[in-house]
Amino acid sequence: MDTLSNTTPLARRRKVAGPETPAVEVRRVGDYRLLRRLAAGGMSTVYLGYDETRRRLVALKFLAPELAHNQTCVDRFRQEAAMGTRLDHPNIVRCFDSGWDESSETHYLVMEYVAGRTAQQLLDDDGPMPVGVAARLALDIARGLQELHHLKYVHRDVKPGNIILDDDGRAKLADLGVAKYRERETELTSHDTGVGTPFYMPYEQMMNSSIVDERTDLFALGVTLYQLLTGRVPFPGRSFDEVFRRKEEGVFRPASSWVPELPPIVDVIIARMLDRNPHQRYRDAGHFIEILLASGLLDTVGASGTADEEEEVPAATRQDMERSKDPPRPAKNVAPFWTVQYRSRAGKLMRLNARVVTIERYYEEGRLPPNFLVLHENTLKPFRTVPEFQHLADHPPADWETPAPSTNTEANDLPPAMSRLARWGIISLASLVVTAMASTFYHFMGWGGSSGWRVW
Repeated sequence: MDTLSNTTPLARRRKVAGPETPAVEVRRVGDYRLLRRLAAGGMSTVYLGYDETRRRLVALKFLAPELAHNQTCVDRFRQEAAMGTRLDHPNIVRCFDSGWDESSETHYLVMEYVAGRTAQQLLDDDGPMPVGVAARLALDIARGLQELHHLKYVHRDVKPGNIILDDDGRAKLADLGVAKYRERETELTSHDTGVGTPFYMPYEQMMNSSIVDERTDLFALGVTLYQLLTGRVPFPGRSFDEVFRRKEEGVFRPASSWVPELPPIVDVIIARMLDRNPHQRYRDAGHFIEILLASGLLDTVGASGTADEEEEVPAATRQDMERSKDPPRPAKNVAPFWTVQYRSRAGKLMRLNARVVTIERYYEEGRLPPNFLVLHENTLKPFRTVPEFQHLADHPPADWETPAPSTNTEANDLPPAMSRLARWGIISLASLVVTAMASTFYHFMGWGGSSGWRVW
């Protein structure tokens, strides 16, 4: 995995071609005194520094000296500085200042210092996280992404190595170096289609790094959540091409196959985040936040369902996440999801996961039969025996016909009108095919012409 863990193909090429970025020799930059090196990579080195004017610790990030005259790298570095100074959010590492140091001939950024470990270091040191801890981290990063997306930026490199947890356990998103401003026509990475980290990129980003939007970051957050829970990435591979092929197929093992004790809702949430089709993912960070808050995972108690597609939840308001100095609290008194099983009018075995209010609506509309079952205490029971649904017994649904027995199962049931339309569509299509075949045969045999039979 190490060979694919760097930020860009440029960094990967440099790592193969030469040694690690040399340490910056300078001990002072303006009002900042360098104390010790915190981290080093292919494109930059980060130092712990002290701001003598404001009397606070800061982190100073230096662009590698050999990249000082690479205009693309310099522009990207400046973009990170400009973006970081605009952002003021508790779940994003802030940037305070930037400049050019004459003595070392390097560009530098002055950033908020977060005294803690990255999520990748926590994984390396302690292994996979409990579901409640991982969900809390994902919620924090989603809130940071919501602010980033509100300002029309896409991060493009969400991964455990770019997530830092402070002493209070709050997660902060770091490294805006490859972020893209969606309104800008010129793209700094137009000739570098691998911007990002292969394990965390969605398929469309691996095809072209400029084809990104909010759902690109949600895919990367889904991979991150999967890795935090299992210690593995869902699309492994030893090369860019191998990972690309797996993303193209879009098939991966559910997280629960590695950690059986995970609540079923985890697989449902991650499956949607990692869908190959971006239109099938959560529409934005606010949508994901609402689903996560409703899932019960933040209380470390798993829910056994997922939000019903027909019951759209309102987008999270920015007031929900702005400027709070206290760590976010777990969701309380959130209506749980229930698993319902029944047979459709066609006799197909059906299941749905929804809240009580949605099940009530479906029942009153005649979309559920008078004998549906509810999963209660790990057992499917008639809804009349479950206290939360007993009030429905006095209001039987209208126009429900008892279906014929069937062993088929499907995820969704078509309404009767749609079923009839589908049957007529199939019949019409079959008629067209038969007519076309007869016409072709008629043409080649020469029937129907004035000369009668054609001699071959």
